Amino acid sequence: MLTENNVPDDEVNKMTHENAMRWYSFDPFTHIAREQATVGALRKAAEGHDVSIQALSHHEQGTRGNALHAAARGNSGSE
Repeated sequence: MLTENNVPDDEVNKMTHENAMRWYSFDPFTHIAREQATVGALRKAAEGHDVSIQALSHHEQGTRGNALHAAARGNSGSE
């Protein structure tokens, strides 16, 4: 709909992510430059890293899984 009505990119951004970032006082570009935050740049930066989606139950005990399980328990309110 926005494309069909020729809404400029800067207006689309204001209606979407920029509005949310302003509301929550979040500026992602304090951590990474805008030029390095493109899809292509982020994919290149992630090369060699396992970024596949995995269930917590697939992690081995004693590895990163312990931290993930603890975080999940903390977020669910269960002990």
